[in-house]
Parts: sequence; C-alpha cells; structure tokens
Amino acid sequence: MVLTKCYIHPEDDAAGTCSRCGKPVCSSCSIKFNDRLICRSCVKKAVATKKPTIDSVISKTSNISDLSDLHRIRFEPEIDTREKKFYRLVDRSLLIIGMVLLIIAITALLGYALLGFFSLQGINFMSTGTPTPLPPYLMDPNSIGSIMGTVYDSRGKEVPNANVTLWQDGKLISLPDNPQLSSDGRTLLIGKYYFEKVPFGRYTVRAEIKGYNSVTIVDLNSPLSSSNIVIEGYTYSNPFIL
Repeated sequence: MVLTKCYIHPEDDAAGTCSRCGKPVCSSCSIKFNDRLICRSCVKKAVATKKPTIDSVISKTSNISDLSDLHRIRFEPEIDTREKKFYRLVDRSLLIIGMVLLIIAITALLGYALLGFFSLQGINFMSTGTPTPLPPYLMDPNSIGSIMGTVYDSRGKEVPNANVTLWQDGKLISLPDNPQLSSDGRTLLIGKYYFEKVPFGRYTVRAEIKGYNSVTIVDLNSPLSSSNIVIEGYTYSNPFIL
C-alpha cells in the first residue's frame, strides 16, 4: 500500500484531498469545514475574493441572539502552526461559538474585547458546532480586569475634571488603583477615566459635572472593557480659550 503525500509538505502523508482543488493535503496545511478538507491555498483564494458580512457571520453563530450582542465577542488564542493562525470566537457567556482563521496580519489585543472585527479584511469565519466551556482559569470568578473610557459632552468634546465613580448593585465601589483619574477622582484633561484591578462582573460607571450626570453599564468579563460616557445637556467650555 502506497500512501499519498501532501503536495505542500511532501514529507507528510496526506490526510485527504482538498474539496476545491482536489490535491492531496496533510492535516497541518488544511482545515476541516463542514466535514470537508480545504487546503491553505484555496482558503486564501476564497478569502481574497469573498469577504464575510455581519449577516453571514450571525447566520453561523446561533449563540448570538441579536446585534446588541456583537460587541461582547472576543478572540481567544487557539492554534498557531505552519502559517495558519486560528483563534476561538467567544461570546459574552464565555462559550466558544466558532473559530476564525486569520490570513493576513491584523492589529488585535488577543483576549480583549474587540469591536467591529467583522469588517476586517482577510477573515474567514468557520463554525465549530456545539459551544464548549473555556479553560477553568478563564472562568475563575476571582479574575480581575480594567474598565476605561472617555467622557464626552453633548457635542462630542472630551470633558476634563468630570467626577467618575464605579457602582455595583447600587453601592459605590472603592478601588485603590485609578491611574488615569486624578487624586480627587476626576477625569484627566483629555477626558479619560480608568479603573484598574476590578473583579469580573457588571458595573455602572457614573460621570458627573456641574449638576449634569450620565451613566453606562459595563460587563467586565475580559482583561479590558471600554465604555464611553456622553453627558447629555452639558457643554464643555475651555476656560483658557477666549
């Protein structure tokens, strides 16, 4: 019996033939999608000619109930071998709902919340079937992260010197590490706020200045969560600009 060799890696035995080009391929240079093998070259060609849309991604991720859930999806490292880079797709309940194959280099903080990744070029989405829980260390209720954002006025201008506080279950949370808040708990000149070493959970961030206030809800379930706040009705006026 003569084993067929992979046409990309001749030193390896073929795991099957590519369903698109029909060439023999090994398991390390092909992906299995809907019980079919597709070689690396054909994946690259498919991604180059057809970009995924939000609708096509949603249709393959039944765990995402509506568009409001999209911002809760993030990447988790999975595989990096022989020019293939796979990452697990994780939903807000920390369940794996799929995988993405990164064909080209993109700027992303792995494990961090990532908004609008569907619009990035060179991503091919593949469903992995039944969701499976993440490793125990990612499910640890004692995990901590950071919450950051910018406070804006009604015109979209950054608001410095706004008082920003963190609340949970109606109670003010006192945190020792707020490196991007001044010592009195107010935003910096560029309107930034930052809370560090926050236990995972749901929080309310409240911004207040001169009798105006606004809040935003933040679900912290990754190392970094970002949420901006718009203080409706308030207009910031720079005292140093006439």
